[in-house]
Amino acid sequence: DIIMLNLAEVLRRVIIGMRNQDNAVARSASQFWIEYFILDPEESTDRISILRPYLQDIGNALIDSLRLTQEDILNLMPKETAHLDKGDETDEEGEDIQLQEDDKDALENGEYTLRKIAGRTLEKFSIHFGEELFISLQPKLMNNLTGTTNDWHQMEATILAFGIISQGCEDNVTAHLPQLIPFFINQLDSQNQHVRCITCWTLSRYTTWIVSNLQTNSQDSKIYISKVMERVMDTDQLVQEAACTCFSKFVMSAGPLIEPFIVEILQVIGQLFDKYTGNSLYNLYDV
Repeated sequence: DIIMLNLAEVLRRVIIGMRNQDNAVARSASQFWIEYFILDPEESTDRISILRPYLQDIGNALIDSLRLTQEDILNLMPKETAHLDKGDETDEEGEDIQLQEDDKDALENGEYTLRKIAGRTLEKFSIHFGEELFISLQPKLMNNLTGTTNDWHQMEATILAFGIISQGCEDNVTAHLPQLIPFFINQLDSQNQHVRCITCWTLSRYTTWIVSNLQTNSQDSKIYISKVMERVMDTDQLVQEAACTCFSKFVMSAGPLIEPFIVEILQVIGQLFDKYTGNSLYNLYDV
């Protein structure tokens, strides 16, 4: 009740806190939104609508918070499948991410990084605000893709953001996919393994659109399949895992699109069973 009486000032200070140089402060400020969304559901409609004037400031801060830190990179080291970029997507069928008790405990115990909290929060905002959020974020998202080719941290975070909002902002992002998908495919050749990895994940989020816009035995189909298969053969294990997940989803949806390339694909997969280890091998079996 006290927060609601002083909400405008609280929101202003939280947004400022999201950009604090102290990671712990920024993390706590971003965590505020997760707690805000799980308050009394009976009041949720009014509570959420109050946020509309702040969407651009909140959304832009969340995108910046998706940048990989050294802590994130250490957490992404090949081990158990447990990072937001690939294995921790709990909304694979496009459903709202619901914080379970384990998530709440993890938040309280400081087990979630700023990036992970920002990702979950951005997903929440995209689901609740859809078009309004996308309109607010579009200038920053597009500028980041075209103006930061030498800043792989920002490129990776922006590609991740497109994957995160793929469900909540689907209708609005779809209009830009004819330009975005070729751009993402080109990023599969990035010199940075984190960009290659997150691009696989984001492409997997748009599998349905990709399949519906490819023609059997077309040059576009060949390019897409060959580029993803190149990442399946990547030397980096995280890229291997993400590429296998991306390709597995494509195979499940592609139907006749995959048939002209099946022999080449199986030959590649057969060669990799002796090279893959850990989660990469598990995901290869799934393919």
